Amino acid sequence: MSKAKNIKKKNTSGHMSTEGLIEHIKRSLPLEVEVLRPYRYQVSLPKGVFDFIVLDLSVPQNKEEALRNWRRSFQSAHNIAVYIHRASSMANLRKEIEDIAQGVELLSKKQISSIQWRIRHFYGDVPRLNDVVRTLSPPVGVPDLSSKPFIAIDEDGTDDREDVVYAKRLRNGDIKLYVGFIDVSWFIRPDTEVDLYAQRVGLTLYGSRHVISTIGPDIANGPGSFLLNEPRLAWVAEINVARNGEIRNIKEPKVYRAIIRAHQHLSPQKVNEMLNGAKTKTASLQALVDAAAALRAHRAKTRKVIEITGDGAAGVVLGECMIAGNYAIAKYLLTPRVRALGVHGIFKVHTPPSPEIKKDLVGKLSELKIQVKLGDFDDPLKFSGILDRLENLNT
Repeated sequence: MSKAKNIKKKNTSGHMSTEGLIEHIKRSLPLEVEVLRPYRYQVSLPKGVFDFIVLDLSVPQNKEEALRNWRRSFQSAHNIAVYIHRASSMANLRKEIEDIAQGVELLSKKQISSIQWRIRHFYGDVPRLNDVVRTLSPPVGVPDLSSKPFIAIDEDGTDDREDVVYAKRLRNGDIKLYVGFIDVSWFIRPDTEVDLYAQRVGLTLYGSRHVISTIGPDIANGPGSFLLNEPRLAWVAEINVARNGEIRNIKEPKVYRAIIRAHQHLSPQKVNEMLNGAKTKTASLQALVDAAAALRAHRAKTRKVIEITGDGAAGVVLGECMIAGNYAIAKYLLTPRVRALGVHGIFKVHTPPSPEIKKDLVGKLSELKIQVKLGDFDDPLKFSGILDRLENLNT
């Protein structure tokens, strides 16, 4: 079993480039010790500019003593300081984040502060807004949809509004649904400080009133957010929803870049209030509600996805639109035309519960007179039935 380790090296020799030093290290490391990924940093100190190299290593347990001997030999031969740190601290951070993410409670201020400190410790300071090297001017030739009344539905006080929705009813009774996502890739150039930072961190954490963003608050809450009435370049999924909830164009979904803007920032509570008032309910908002209801009803026939609850009609609208939008984009990335261009996407597959967790849950359910089998947790229909029986216990 291998363990990941971090090695930090300060190049004080002055006669070898950073790249050359990394290659030299790779060649000189003990057999079976593998470099997984190098990171390069430069730090300006009173004595000059220093290069720091951090290497993620795979180290078999029987090679740890050889690695310690290599460290002593390398330092003596090259006059370069070498620090070896176990990755257990990083593993603890990942476990802490996973435990919090799987819990029912929102992050507390204390947990947020702890994770922020750990992220800074492992990944460095969050890049500032001045690292965004591209202007917000959109590329030439993209459609301008800024006149369409897109809305952002988020809780009051939300700063990073990454998605917006809009819908209209067509003459044939279908509803055309638009789901827009901020195109962060446009204003963050590859391999800049903020891009590399985001790759290292790779996650955004949401707390009760705090957010730790992958790209830092200056960017996430500024150019990376649908600020009210400010144009943004976005990826748009255009979806035709039939009356029965089927997505007509799902085999060839229409996904494209466009300029859009948020005409309104609405909380779920405000959306529900507007829907209950004849004077405040717009045709677009009603179309969103109808599209969400149709999508939900269509899925309920097969029960492939657990029902979305909370926040009333607004919660259903937002949940169904996001599911449909993400599904359309995923299908778009898999179309032959896009795959032929060499475009790749990341499809997140959530890790299933371990057999031990399933067995423990079977035992607890048995105490409640609910008899289930291990395989029931892998069947969406049966799993929905388990949830229904649990809900009935409280009624």
